[in-house]
Amino acid sequence: MNITADKLSKRDILAIPVMLFAGAYLFCCLTPIFCEKMEEVSNRSAAVSENSANVQGDWYVIDTGYFTIYCDRNSDLKTIARKLGRRGLFTSGVYDPSPASSPSGKIAYRFTSLLRRAQDILDMRPNMKNLKVKIFKNRSQLYDEYYRIFGAAGEYESFYVYKNDTIYISEDTLSDNVVAHEMGHAVIDHYFSAVPPEKVRELLASYVDMHLEDDE
Repeated sequence: MNITADKLSKRDILAIPVMLFAGAYLFCCLTPIFCEKMEEVSNRSAAVSENSANVQGDWYVIDTGYFTIYCDRNSDLKTIARKLGRRGLFTSGVYDPSPASSPSGKIAYRFTSLLRRAQDILDMRPNMKNLKVKIFKNRSQLYDEYYRIFGAAGEYESFYVYKNDTIYISEDTLSDNVVAHEMGHAVIDHYFSAVPPEKVRELLASYVDMHLEDDE
Protein backbone atom coordinates (compact mmCIF):
# COMPACT_ATOMS: atom_id res chain seq x y z
CA MET A 1 0.00 0.00 0.00
CA ASN A 2 1.30 3.47 -0.93
CA ILE A 3 0.97 6.44 1.48
CA THR A 4 1.36 10.00 0.17
CA ALA A 5 3.17 12.65 2.22
CA ASP A 6 0.11 14.83 2.73
CA LYS A 7 -1.69 11.98 4.47
CA LEU A 8 1.02 11.46 7.10
CA SER A 9 0.18 12.69 10.59
CA LYS A 10 2.60 14.58 12.83
CA ARG A 11 2.96 11.45 14.96
CA ASP A 12 3.92 9.46 11.87
CA ILE A 13 6.51 12.06 10.89
CA LEU A 14 8.04 12.03 14.38
CA ALA A 15 8.15 8.25 14.35
CA ILE A 16 10.38 8.13 11.26
CA PRO A 17 13.59 9.40 12.96
CA VAL A 18 12.96 7.05 15.89
CA MET A 19 12.67 4.09 13.55
CA LEU A 20 15.80 5.11 11.65
CA PHE A 21 17.72 5.47 14.91
CA ALA A 22 16.52 2.06 16.14
CA GLY A 23 17.50 0.44 12.85
CA ALA A 24 20.97 2.01 12.93
CA TYR A 25 21.41 0.93 16.56
CA LEU A 26 20.49 -2.69 15.84
CA PHE A 27 22.74 -2.74 12.78
CA CYS A 28 25.72 -1.51 14.83
CA CYS A 29 25.02 -4.03 17.60
CA LEU A 30 24.39 -7.07 15.45
CA THR A 31 27.00 -6.58 12.74
CA PRO A 32 30.02 -7.48 14.98
CA ILE A 33 28.21 -10.61 16.20
CA PHE A 34 27.34 -11.63 12.65
CA CYS A 35 30.90 -11.03 11.46
CA GLU A 36 32.29 -13.00 14.39
CA LYS A 37 30.05 -15.97 13.57
CA MET A 38 30.96 -15.84 9.90
CA GLU A 39 34.64 -15.72 10.79
CA GLU A 40 34.16 -18.74 13.07
CA VAL A 41 32.49 -20.71 10.27
CA SER A 42 35.19 -19.65 7.83
CA ASN A 43 37.95 -20.70 10.20
CA ARG A 44 36.29 -24.05 10.81
CA SER A 45 35.99 -24.69 7.06
CA ALA A 46 39.60 -23.70 6.53
CA ALA A 47 40.68 -26.10 9.26
CA VAL A 48 38.83 -28.96 7.56
CA SER A 49 40.40 -28.09 4.22
CA GLU A 50 43.93 -27.74 5.58
CA ASN A 51 44.05 -30.55 8.14
CA SER A 52 41.91 -33.33 6.71
CA ALA A 53 44.24 -34.31 3.84
CA ASN A 54 47.99 -34.72 4.20
CA VAL A 55 50.52 -36.33 1.91
CA GLN A 56 52.51 -39.36 3.03
CA GLY A 57 54.59 -40.93 0.27
CA ASP A 58 52.25 -42.26 -2.41
CA TRP A 59 49.08 -41.47 -0.44
CA TYR A 60 46.76 -38.66 0.43
CA VAL A 61 45.93 -39.27 4.09
CA ILE A 62 42.55 -38.17 5.46
CA ASP A 63 41.95 -38.48 9.19
CA THR A 64 38.21 -38.64 9.95
CA GLY A 65 38.59 -38.65 13.72
CA TYR A 66 37.24 -42.22 13.71
CA PHE A 67 39.60 -43.87 11.25
CA THR A 68 42.12 -43.07 8.52
CA ILE A 69 41.58 -43.03 4.76
CA TYR A 70 44.49 -43.44 2.34
CA CYS A 71 43.87 -42.31 -1.25
CA ASP A 72 46.34 -42.99 -4.05
CA ARG A 73 48.25 -39.82 -4.98
CA ASN A 74 47.17 -40.31 -8.60
CA SER A 75 43.50 -40.32 -7.63
CA ASP A 76 41.20 -37.32 -7.98
CA LEU A 77 39.68 -36.52 -4.57
CA LYS A 78 36.77 -34.70 -6.22
CA THR A 79 35.93 -37.83 -8.22
CA ILE A 80 36.07 -39.97 -5.09
CA ALA A 81 33.77 -37.60 -3.21
CA ARG A 82 31.34 -37.53 -6.14
CA LYS A 83 31.21 -41.34 -6.46
CA LEU A 84 30.30 -41.67 -2.80
CA GLY A 85 27.22 -39.49 -3.25
CA ARG A 86 25.82 -40.70 -6.57
CA ARG A 87 22.64 -42.16 -5.13
CA GLY A 88 21.78 -38.99 -3.28
CA LEU A 89 21.92 -40.64 0.13
CA PHE A 90 23.35 -37.52 1.68
CA THR A 91 20.44 -35.32 0.65
CA SER A 92 17.55 -37.79 0.98
CA GLY A 93 17.26 -37.63 4.75
CA VAL A 94 19.29 -40.76 5.41
CA TYR A 95 22.28 -38.53 6.06
CA ASP A 96 22.55 -34.82 6.69
CA PRO A 97 24.28 -32.78 3.97
CA SER A 98 28.01 -32.56 4.48
CA PRO A 99 29.09 -29.31 6.14
CA ALA A 100 32.53 -29.51 4.54
CA SER A 101 33.40 -27.79 1.28
CA SER A 102 36.75 -29.41 0.46
CA PRO A 103 36.81 -32.81 -1.34
CA SER A 104 38.84 -34.35 1.50
CA GLY A 105 36.37 -33.04 4.06
CA LYS A 106 33.44 -34.50 2.10
CA ILE A 107 35.20 -37.86 1.82
CA ALA A 108 35.85 -37.94 5.57
CA TYR A 109 32.25 -37.01 6.35
CA ARG A 110 30.74 -39.54 3.95
CA PHE A 111 32.91 -42.45 5.08
CA THR A 112 32.06 -41.65 8.71
CA SER A 113 28.36 -41.50 7.80
CA LEU A 114 28.54 -44.88 6.08
CA LEU A 115 30.23 -46.43 9.13
CA ARG A 116 27.54 -45.06 11.42
CA ARG A 117 24.85 -46.24 9.03
CA ALA A 118 26.30 -49.77 8.99
CA GLN A 119 26.36 -49.75 12.79
CA ASP A 120 22.73 -48.59 12.95
CA ILE A 121 21.49 -51.19 10.46
CA LEU A 122 23.25 -54.03 12.28
CA ASP A 123 22.55 -52.56 15.72
CA MET A 124 26.21 -53.25 16.52
CA ARG A 125 28.50 -50.52 17.83
CA PRO A 126 31.86 -52.03 18.70
CA ASN A 127 34.88 -49.95 19.63
CA MET A 128 36.72 -49.24 16.36
CA LYS A 129 39.67 -46.88 16.66
CA ASN A 130 42.24 -48.30 14.27
CA LEU A 131 40.18 -48.88 11.13
CA LYS A 132 41.88 -47.88 7.89
CA VAL A 133 40.66 -47.55 4.30
CA LYS A 134 43.00 -47.77 1.30
CA ILE A 135 41.67 -46.50 -2.03
CA PHE A 136 43.84 -47.52 -4.99
CA LYS A 137 43.72 -45.76 -8.33
CA ASN A 138 42.55 -48.80 -10.31
CA ARG A 139 41.56 -52.45 -10.02
CA SER A 140 44.93 -53.72 -11.17
CA GLN A 141 46.60 -52.13 -8.15
CA LEU A 142 43.86 -53.54 -5.90
CA TYR A 143 44.41 -57.05 -7.31
CA ASP A 144 48.16 -56.71 -6.79
CA GLU A 145 47.56 -55.75 -3.16
CA TYR A 146 45.34 -58.80 -2.65
CA TYR A 147 48.07 -61.03 -4.07
CA ARG A 148 50.67 -59.36 -1.88
CA ILE A 149 48.60 -60.02 1.25
CA PHE A 150 47.30 -63.52 0.50
CA GLY A 151 49.80 -64.89 -2.00
CA ALA A 152 46.96 -65.83 -4.36
CA ALA A 153 44.95 -64.18 -7.13
CA GLY A 154 41.68 -62.59 -6.15
CA GLU A 155 39.76 -60.24 -8.42
CA TYR A 156 37.47 -58.62 -5.88
CA GLU A 157 36.01 -55.12 -6.23
CA SER A 158 36.81 -54.60 -2.54
CA PHE A 159 37.78 -56.59 0.53
CA TYR A 160 38.34 -56.21 4.26
CA VAL A 161 41.21 -57.79 6.20
CA TYR A 162 40.57 -58.14 9.92
CA LYS A 163 44.20 -58.68 10.94
CA ASN A 164 45.18 -55.43 9.21
CA ASP A 165 41.94 -53.71 10.25
CA THR A 166 41.84 -52.30 6.72
CA ILE A 167 39.30 -51.96 3.92
CA TYR A 168 40.82 -52.18 0.44
CA ILE A 169 39.07 -50.68 -2.58
CA SER A 170 39.85 -48.94 -5.87
CA GLU A 171 38.61 -45.71 -7.37
CA ASP A 172 37.23 -47.78 -10.28
CA THR A 173 34.86 -49.75 -8.05
CA LEU A 174 34.12 -47.11 -5.43
CA SER A 175 30.48 -46.51 -4.46
CA ASP A 176 28.51 -45.98 -1.28
CA ASN A 177 27.15 -49.55 -1.55
CA VAL A 178 30.57 -51.11 -1.81
CA VAL A 179 31.93 -49.05 1.08
CA ALA A 180 28.90 -49.80 3.27
CA HIS A 181 29.29 -53.53 2.57
CA GLU A 182 32.91 -53.49 3.72
CA MET A 183 32.03 -51.28 6.69
CA GLY A 184 29.56 -54.00 7.61
CA HIS A 185 32.36 -56.57 7.57
CA ALA A 186 34.50 -54.38 9.82
CA VAL A 187 31.66 -53.82 12.31
CA ILE A 188 30.77 -57.52 12.41
CA ASP A 189 34.36 -58.69 12.93
CA HIS A 190 34.88 -56.21 15.77
CA TYR A 191 31.56 -56.91 17.45
CA PHE A 192 31.94 -60.64 18.11
CA SER A 193 34.58 -62.05 20.44
CA ALA A 194 35.22 -64.74 17.82
CA VAL A 195 35.05 -63.89 14.12
CA PRO A 196 31.89 -65.54 12.64
CA PRO A 197 32.07 -68.01 9.74
CA GLU A 198 32.57 -66.46 6.32
CA LYS A 199 29.02 -67.17 5.08
CA VAL A 200 27.53 -65.48 8.16
CA ARG A 201 29.76 -62.44 7.74
CA GLU A 202 28.91 -62.14 4.05
CA LEU A 203 25.18 -62.46 4.75
CA LEU A 204 25.24 -59.70 7.39
CA ALA A 205 27.42 -57.40 5.27
CA SER A 206 25.02 -57.85 2.33
CA TYR A 207 22.16 -56.97 4.66
CA VAL A 208 23.81 -53.58 5.27
CA ASP A 209 24.02 -52.92 1.55
CA MET A 210 20.40 -53.98 0.96
CA HIS A 211 19.01 -51.71 3.68
CA LEU A 212 21.28 -48.71 3.18
CA GLU A 213 18.44 -46.43 2.06
CA ASP A 214 15.74 -47.67 4.44
CA ASP A 215 14.03 -45.11 6.63
CA GLU A 216 15.55 -44.93 10.05
